[in-house]
Amino acid sequence: MADQPKSDRYFDVMSYHLERIPKNEQEEVLTEGYLLALEGRASKVYAVLFGGEGMLSNQLGGALEHDLAKIRKHYEVNKVDYETLDSMVKNEAAKLGKQKCLAEKDVAMKGLLWSTRTLNFICTLIEKILEAGGDTVRCARDTYAETLAPYHGWMGSTTFNGALGWIADEEKLLELFEYPTKEEFRTSGQEFVSHLRPLIKQNFEILDKYDVHFTYKVL
Repeated sequence: MADQPKSDRYFDVMSYHLERIPKNEQEEVLTEGYLLALEGRASKVYAVLFGGEGMLSNQLGGALEHDLAKIRKHYEVNKVDYETLDSMVKNEAAKLGKQKCLAEKDVAMKGLLWSTRTLNFICTLIEKILEAGGDTVRCARDTYAETLAPYHGWMGSTTFNGALGWIADEEKLLELFEYPTKEEFRTSGQEFVSHLRPLIKQNFEILDKYDVHFTYKVL
């Protein structure tokens, strides 16, 4: 593997760090590696999608950073029990029980739950844009309906759907992601998805395994 990203473009930087997230001998993702790959980095996609830093991109990106910070907070206190994402969820579920995990806001597994849902939104959106192109607003709203809308109340859904109307069109996205051609955008985007999708799948499997893949609504 190369010792640095191919470029400083979002897809290349993220692919580089996602590919290098360390695992233990049981192929469990190390919590520290998960955080280092994503903190201050994954959320930057919103500034690209919505044409720069602003209230909207900062709000959406801030939500992801908040969920990662929740994991970081608990990991720093107990690095043994929280060494891997699997052990983190396992130990919290065993210590607190399902109902308390559901009731508590400040638990690491909820940081994992919501950061994974956000990553799923990002990954699915990129997949749809790569597959269909054209109407990026439709891609964004279809993605939201599939990935986040089931967990948002009326207010959240209304706000989010309104915000998605501001996503850049396909031509502008090439410029914002800094690719001169659709072919280069597609190649780098597919590599990004190939690294992110397995991580999302594994995270959801962990939450299912310990019966804490909650489906409550927020907002």
